[in-house]
Amino acid sequence: MKKREQALVRPPKGGKMKYRQSRFSHLMPAAFRVLAAGRTGSGKTSVLYSAVTDHYRGCFNKGIVIIARTAFLDHSYVQLQEWATKHYKQDNREKQFVFTGFEDEDALMAIFREHEALVAKEKIQRKNDNSSEPLSSLLWVVDDVSDSAALRSRNESLLNRFLRRVATVASRFGSIVMP
Repeated sequence: MKKREQALVRPPKGGKMKYRQSRFSHLMPAAFRVLAAGRTGSGKTSVLYSAVTDHYRGCFNKGIVIIARTAFLDHSYVQLQEWATKHYKQDNREKQFVFTGFEDEDALMAIFREHEALVAKEKIQRKNDNSSEPLSSLLWVVDDVSDSAALRSRNESLLNRFLRRVATVASRFGSIVMP
C-alpha cells in the first residue's frame, strides 16, 4: 500500500529570535503582547508593575516607554518611572520615555525606529558570530487610551501605524502591554 502524502509546514531553519526570559519558567515567554481589561481599581496597573519590576525583571534591557494619560499622576506609574530611572538609568528630562498621549508622534516614532535599527544590527551581528545571545528588548506600556483620537482615526493615526508595525515585527521589540 502506498504511503499517503501529507502537507507539512516546515519553517526555515534559523531566523528564530531569542530574548531574555523571566526567571519563572511557568510565565509566558517574552516577547509578547498583553491586553488587560478591567474596571477602574481592579489591579491592572499593579499587575503590570509587579511583572516589570519582579517577574520579568531584566528581560527589557533597553528600558521602558510609558504612554499613559495618568503617567505623572498615578502612583504606580510614578514608581515605575522611578524604577526605570534607577535600573535602566532612564532620565525623562534627558530623553523622554514617559508620555501622556500620542501627541508627540515624532519622539515616539524616533524611539521606535532607534530600537528597530539596533535590533536589526544585533540580528546581523548574531548571524555573523553564530551567536544565540538574546536580542535587546524595549517594553512599551500603553494605558488609558480608549478615548484617544489616535484610536478613533482610521489608518493614518500614530497608534494604528505603531500597532500595525509592531504586529508585523513584534518579536523585535520586546513587549507591548496595554492595561
